[in-house]
Amino acid sequence: MDCYLKVYGCQMNSADARLVSKLLQDAGIREVEVGADADAVVLLTCSVRQHAEDRASGFARTMRGEGKTVIVAGCMGRLRDERLVENGIADYVLGPDEYRKIPGILLGSKDLGAVDGLETYSDLLPRETSGVSASLSIMRGCDNYCTYCVVPYARGSERSIPYDALERQIRHLVDKGIKEIFLLGQNVLAYKYHDLRFADILEKVSGIEGVERIGFLTSHPRDLDNDTIERMAGISELLHFFHLPLQSASNRILGLMNRGYTLDDYAQKVVRVRSTFPDAYVTTDILVGFPGETVQDFELTLGALERFEFDYAYMFAFSERPGTKALEMANQVPTQERQRRLMKIIEKQSQITRRKASGWVGREEELFVTAPAPRGEGMLAEMKNHRSVILNHTARPGDLVKARMVGVSGWSVIAEPAVKEVV
Repeated sequence: MDCYLKVYGCQMNSADARLVSKLLQDAGIREVEVGADADAVVLLTCSVRQHAEDRASGFARTMRGEGKTVIVAGCMGRLRDERLVENGIADYVLGPDEYRKIPGILLGSKDLGAVDGLETYSDLLPRETSGVSASLSIMRGCDNYCTYCVVPYARGSERSIPYDALERQIRHLVDKGIKEIFLLGQNVLAYKYHDLRFADILEKVSGIEGVERIGFLTSHPRDLDNDTIERMAGISELLHFFHLPLQSASNRILGLMNRGYTLDDYAQKVVRVRSTFPDAYVTTDILVGFPGETVQDFELTLGALERFEFDYAYMFAFSERPGTKALEMANQVPTQERQRRLMKIIEKQSQITRRKASGWVGREEELFVTAPAPRGEGMLAEMKNHRSVILNHTARPGDLVKARMVGVSGWSVIAEPAVKEVV
């Protein structure tokens, strides 16, 4: 049995893919690189926006048309359920807590077992990767119920992975050559297992031999408090990278979104991060065209981009999602206007992103080499703050290289080695 595994959406799905890969491997199912070579196709899907569902549905139909067995798994599987089978999109549908069933379905087992509540997959060791960086989910689900978001409905309530299981997974990855670990969660700052909180986990992971760099995604701004920031400052392995989704700069819209903070609350946290980590790489999410968003609300968000000078932003137009409160709200913004606002905010942030990247030119930094560059010569590397750099130099993934930033291409910083030898 040959299987093609395709991933859509967030970093959580990418991390889940390595768990599914291990399940396939243990069952003797071979993974292939392209769908055309497979007997079966497994899609790990995303439902945060309609576009992601449309892409997955289109690919699934194509694969079924070629005679492949198609399993649609993940968030779309949970939310769209057996309707995907009825509509000819999938042969089987599984939610995010049912991945253990995949090998049995592909091998024709009649006893797939029952799903016992909400999964954490904490007993599984992820399939090894060929790189030097890996991501692990330390918690799953979300209890925030932002009014535009399907995640609580698709992935269930928050539950955290026991630290002993997490440490076992990390040591397994370190033994395979991993040096950089990203800790993931829909709201990773909400980690809670017995008396352990997120800052405790960071400190414990930093003490694991072989872990050289630690990052985390994604944060809810409400949960980033001063005590956590202070404790982060004492962890030398921590990347100075903070993804803090703002969504909107209008307090009225933030209230309608059920975000749990005001613009001033958010601003205080950004100031604290940047004062504690002067080189912090701060990124955000922006959502425009939310129901009831006026031109004045939008202009506040546009102005906030200049105020906060985010290094990068993920920007989206509001997408109606099934089961969310925003779907039923009055004063829906017309689709054409949503797109107009999105294009305007992308234009503004693109200018800021390039300006921020250009500000590094002329500086010397120690870079962590991650992989060969996808186009042309050189290597991909990262600063201590996780900013991506193209290094015009030959080095091994995992090396540390002292380099001078010499230019910018698009939004990427270009670097040359400051010395000839690898540090």
